[in-house]
Amino acid sequence: MRLNRRSKKACACSLDDCSLEIRNLDVTLNRIRILEDVSFDVRCGEVTAVIGPNGAGKSTLLKAILGVIPYDGCIHFCHRKSHGGGAPRIGYIPQQLNFDRSMPLKVFELFSMASPGARPSFSGVPSPIREKAATALASVKAEHLLDKRVGGLSGGEIQRVLFALAINPLPNILIMDEPISGVDVSGEALIYELIRKMRGNIEMSVIIVSHDLSMVTSYTDHVVCINRRVVCQGAADDILTPKNIEETFGSYIGMYRHHASHDVD
Repeated sequence: MRLNRRSKKACACSLDDCSLEIRNLDVTLNRIRILEDVSFDVRCGEVTAVIGPNGAGKSTLLKAILGVIPYDGCIHFCHRKSHGGGAPRIGYIPQQLNFDRSMPLKVFELFSMASPGARPSFSGVPSPIREKAATALASVKAEHLLDKRVGGLSGGEIQRVLFALAINPLPNILIMDEPISGVDVSGEALIYELIRKMRGNIEMSVIIVSHDLSMVTSYTDHVVCINRRVVCQGAADDILTPKNIEETFGSYIGMYRHHASHDVD
């Protein structure tokens, strides 16, 4: 399934299995080239990390995959037979959720709004939707938030709710933009565990943008280093070398956490 009609080349699956394929991706916004000739694959059953300094185009890349900005090139999702046809289901966890915290909206009502055939919450939330919301929240150990007001949640609690929304039902593509942003230590450990469990799920491609290089080393299968274009890519142990990290981050390297075995000083 092609995710956007603006393509210089025909999109076709070059791999035999489920994957998200990105080929020769260029993004220009307001006459400024943000991404240039970006190509990589995201295989189902694998977690792919995208890393790079601020301004490298990571968020722009995610927006292109989501189809909310124009681009040139090809972004193509190759279905497994079990997926059926049509557009892929995409789960998205933003770095933060901007909303009016004074809204009298409760967490279970947020799930109702995200359900097919959603209706205004003042008309009542059907019991099946409330039950599904409770089950989804339980998967991220957040069932106690079901009746909480969204505006009263902490940053970490909101991230858990967004995680539950994104993975229920299970998407074909899960995109996470700094998923531990604003999360406390226990919530961070939980999200890392959820990411670990997703590895090997052959029905889903996972893309995660992160500044935490120790997480990238421990929980991902494939790493793509970008700084407007792809600097390098491959298994974390192979490419997170001092040379590649310096080439990718340059003077920004001090802003990034890295507790892996490589010495980047």
